[in-house]
Amino acid sequence: MRTLLVLAVITTVLSINSVSAEGNAYPTLESTYKDHTRAVALARDGHYSASLEILRRLLAAYPDNYPLQRDTAMISAWKGDCRQAHRYFRRIRSNPKNKPYLLEVIGECMLAQGRNRDAIALATKWRKRYPDSSELKFMLEKARVAETADRNTSPVFEVQSKSDESDQGFLVLMLRTEFSIQVAPGTRLFGAHYLTRARDASLQSGEQDRIGVGVRHKFSSAYFIEQSFSKDINQDGQGRSATLFQYTPSDTWKFEVSYTNFSLDIPIRAQADNIDAKEQAAKVTFDLDESWYWHLSMERLNFSDSNRRRALYTEISYPVEKKPLRRQRLGLEIYGSSNTLRNAVYFNPSRDRSITLAHQIEFLRKETRFRARTDRILLDFGSYYQQGFGTHSRWGLGFQQEFVLTDASELEYGIRFARNVYDGTRDNQAGFELKFRMRF
Repeated sequence: MRTLLVLAVITTVLSINSVSAEGNAYPTLESTYKDHTRAVALARDGHYSASLEILRRLLAAYPDNYPLQRDTAMISAWKGDCRQAHRYFRRIRSNPKNKPYLLEVIGECMLAQGRNRDAIALATKWRKRYPDSSELKFMLEKARVAETADRNTSPVFEVQSKSDESDQGFLVLMLRTEFSIQVAPGTRLFGAHYLTRARDASLQSGEQDRIGVGVRHKFSSAYFIEQSFSKDINQDGQGRSATLFQYTPSDTWKFEVSYTNFSLDIPIRAQADNIDAKEQAAKVTFDLDESWYWHLSMERLNFSDSNRRRALYTEISYPVEKKPLRRQRLGLEIYGSSNTLRNAVYFNPSRDRSITLAHQIEFLRKETRFRARTDRILLDFGSYYQQGFGTHSRWGLGFQQEFVLTDASELEYGIRFARNVYDGTRDNQAGFELKFRMRF
């Protein structure tokens, strides 16, 4: 018992010493003033790294001190490290002591990152407190100009094509072309053609040849709506209406709800059997400065054969390496679904779920032939559970290339190989995708 008491005392003393090591150098807040002043002077002379090293040491002793938090955020922004600037600013973003000169610097950092809506929200909020601030007024105008410039007014032509091996090896080819034009501020009209083709002759009755029109309107930087209508050229009774609403309160968060009375995402074997489905979806995305990324989507599909499918998918990822010419991101993906109809003509598990570890490696190429080029390797490995068939491993391997051809055109293509499981049977799959976009 005495030995245990001695060990407890030693452990406590060591713990106190480790926690207060920085504090011993600055026993009082006043003792930090000299170093704090020196850090600010170094920053004004352009020695940002040396200044931040001192400030971080002072913050370790007094983590809740506002002047230290303020200057660390501002000097990080001066250095051009906007990620760290926002990290420190988040701690004091609602502090009434914030002054326009700090808010302007943080806002400029947001604009440098393309976070125009966040800069607008920041300036709008603090102009209520400082209505006569020329800094905030100028920053707000600059953010609004940047946001307006992002709404490209040129006509746009897009092509998307991909192949998919649906339902255990049934190859399906898909092609979507679209042309859109702005007809009023924030409003675009578009026409689209959607085509699917199946390799298997028994599935050809499920092929689509659909033409449609629609409108997209951006009410403000936060609110967006899209409404489209389409009709299959060759098959009667396959009219489609799709409505999409997005709410983007900031450059970090995006919320989305949609409703479609004729889903294009159901298996082609269902379409070949004259089965359609109404689809409702809700999605939320969190994207923090190309750092933490989180996405959640929930779908409800009501099939005309009485099946009710409920599906949930979520993904979270984080960059584990960010270098000028190479980036790596590690993520976790979770999926689950349930279906009410047994013995459907298409793959329709009563319950299933998967968990996948995904690794993405990007190589940014510097060359003269294109504005930019990115090579991307995608690796994933996980497990898949299907009720009645147990759990099996699965994997995937993909390669993508993305080109910024000119200031007005981009091209992306990719190939993918995967090992999946259907009703307990392993199945090899291969596919490709192609995207091209041009502004006139």
